[in-house]
Amino acid sequence: MRVHVWTNLNPVIRGGAAILVVLLACRQPDPPDDGALVVRFKVTASPEPDLGGLEALRFVSERIEVVHRSKPEDESTERLLIVDRERRSASIELVEGNVEQLGVFPVPPGAVFQVRFVSESVSAVAGGQEQRVRLPSGEQTGLKLVPPKGRFFPIATREPTYIEARFDPNERMVNNRGIGFLLKPTVEAVHLARPASREGGGIVPGQVVVGFFPGTSQRVIDEAIAAKRATVRAVGFQGTYYSLRLPPDVTIADALEFYDGRPEVEFTLPDTFLTERQVPQALSNDEKAAAQASTYTAIGAPAAYAVTKGNRSIVVAVIEAGGFDIDHPDLVDNIWINEGELPSDFKQQIDTSGATHKAADCDDDGVISFADLNCRDCTLAAPGKTAEETCNERMAPLRSRLSIPAGDITPSVLLAAVRDGNSDPAANDKPDDVIGWDFSDEDDPNPSLTSPAGVSPRRLNHGTAMAGTIAAVGNNMRDIHGTAWRARLMLLRAPQRTDWIRAMEYAVKMGADIINLSGGELWHTGEIPKRGAEDCAVNGSAGEGDMAGKKERAQKEFDKVDLSRTLLVVAAANCPVDIEEERFFDWPAEAQSKTNSKVVVTSRSATQGATGRTVIDLAAPGFPGASLMHRLSETGQSSTTGAQDEEFLPSGTSFATAYVSGTAALTLAALGQLRGRPECLRDQLRRNAKPSTVFDLAHVSTRGIVDMGRTVTNAVREPTVATCPLLP
Repeated sequence: MRVHVWTNLNPVIRGGAAILVVLLACRQPDPPDDGALVVRFKVTASPEPDLGGLEALRFVSERIEVVHRSKPEDESTERLLIVDRERRSASIELVEGNVEQLGVFPVPPGAVFQVRFVSESVSAVAGGQEQRVRLPSGEQTGLKLVPPKGRFFPIATREPTYIEARFDPNERMVNNRGIGFLLKPTVEAVHLARPASREGGGIVPGQVVVGFFPGTSQRVIDEAIAAKRATVRAVGFQGTYYSLRLPPDVTIADALEFYDGRPEVEFTLPDTFLTERQVPQALSNDEKAAAQASTYTAIGAPAAYAVTKGNRSIVVAVIEAGGFDIDHPDLVDNIWINEGELPSDFKQQIDTSGATHKAADCDDDGVISFADLNCRDCTLAAPGKTAEETCNERMAPLRSRLSIPAGDITPSVLLAAVRDGNSDPAANDKPDDVIGWDFSDEDDPNPSLTSPAGVSPRRLNHGTAMAGTIAAVGNNMRDIHGTAWRARLMLLRAPQRTDWIRAMEYAVKMGADIINLSGGELWHTGEIPKRGAEDCAVNGSAGEGDMAGKKERAQKEFDKVDLSRTLLVVAAANCPVDIEEERFFDWPAEAQSKTNSKVVVTSRSATQGATGRTVIDLAAPGFPGASLMHRLSETGQSSTTGAQDEEFLPSGTSFATAYVSGTAALTLAALGQLRGRPECLRDQLRRNAKPSTVFDLAHVSTRGIVDMGRTVTNAVREPTVATCPLLP
């Protein structure tokens, strides 16, 4: 249920929705032992036709009162308390089942026998026209919420009491044809025993969420919290994400307005109760799948997974500055193998029960993966044997051939086994590039970060997190699932721009279908805006007057990469600037692709990622519910960060890019004819982007968020696109 708060008394009332607007009030400080009365309003029926097309109610209050007793059984303690004095507004749609929270009011311990919304005026909207509403016998006391006969609402010290008014417009409203409506002023309310919303969710009373920009000092954060006399309920994301409890005299609206205006604050939100309807079901049996469910459900994953969860014929090259945890158990089965570096007997064509396949390809998908080498997901079985038994027998001599001991064959094990210093001359000049390459000064076939000591968490974890979001193995009861549950990840470490160019060249040459580049450079002239206490991450100043020259030179460099058969997915800058302004140059986001085969991705929120109306193609989620992390070298244990952990969790346009790359891999799995036609794949992603009802996406050319479901299902439904003929 949406809650609308206006700063004036002339809100725009949308047609087709019946709305009750209540003006709430600021309160003076209350004694510290007060409880809180949380008032909710539930519509139990939609207006009948004889109410004349009633669409909305508008209720303006002068004040809010409660009939209170400090001792419920003692009438002599009864008094009328004013708990709200200032004119405020909130709204409720009068559609059956809708629930809205009207306010949170400080009340002393004891009992409440009546809540009064004393009205200044009440009006109705019917057929798009505003009409007067009268409250017979209620002009002085307004709308009254009362408990069932003989009961009261208990108020405890420093505890919330939840009540819910049950409103049936067909019982409480009368249509005085031609002269407006009558509203019977008394509505029965019930005491809710527990706070979590049973049907409609709701705002947690007296609490807000405040996100501070990374790098904000603890002193500044403490001062901001103390300014509203808030107390800390919980802290996350390395001390930048705060759940705050407010004192009784500070409303949620006041707190949000205050913190929104502070330069060190990145975002603010009310906290909300989640219901079973609001928490999507986990999409796999992986440990952190529940934490991922909201993000993936929001971008249509269930519909996409009904078509395909991916396949390992699709190759996604992941280019990262910091390397990868190449032996992470949630990545291993999906890590690409350069078959040109394998001995020929691994690739020898053999026959198993009438099926001809490569000797080491136990699932008969045409490629050799680590799942094959470890006899997982096998489908080919010899007569009288299981598929796993058949695979183990087949792998025994192959293991012996490379002197591989018992146990899992991981990328490190395979790399050590085949490493001979020789390259496959037919493919490239990189010796032993079994799973990818390190293009740094080390110039090595191992793209892992071999010396993590002293390396920042961002550099250590970023590559593993991106690879996992794109294609961590799904439904294996480990950590997380990727956007694609099956795809091969070509791992390429490239710390510098020249390394990125060479890594892209390698990826294209080795047959990558998609290149994911979650890094880039942001150059500028003049001053760069600040993000709270931290400057936007920039590579430097191009120098006044030299920006055009830098763009031209960088474009010539980018043109060396042949993207005619490979889709490049790149991240826009993690900085709230318009990269189309002449004083900025975001590379490679602003580089022009001759083959129209580049997708530029930003975060859903314009306050987090860059904007660029003609440059940026898509938005995507910038904060995952959980991501894969580099296993800590000291323990060797897997580390998966969830939303409530305080260890490093990367966020922003990097994750947005990974979601799009994973969606592209699923789309190729669903419609293989799109392989080698990156312009068609880009078109498919763009055409099926969905508008957002939450975020303003005017900064994105499609004005949409990536939609896994629409992109994948429409690829299957419409395999022929007139403007983009497919390969035969």
